[in-house]
Amino acid sequence: SGRFSLVLWRVVKVWDQNARTPIDVAPLAVTVRLGQALASAEVRRRGATIATGTAPLEIPVALGGEPIVVRMQPAA
Repeated sequence: SGRFSLVLWRVVKVWDQNARTPIDVAPLAVTVRLGQALASAEVRRRGATIATGTAPLEIPVALGGEPIVVRMQPAA
């Protein structure tokens, strides 16, 4: 189908080994800029869709301490 995925993550500490507790990571605003419009894009976290768009040229993402998957469908 031509669909592809881009996985984004930050190299940040997400676990306090001494306290054995998770560390909250403030999200960082990131924009994925594309060279041409796509047919559609979908932003996913932990397998759940958190945003979708049709014919985007830019995809805004709030990148925290866990991976984000941007699934993209090229224009026909």
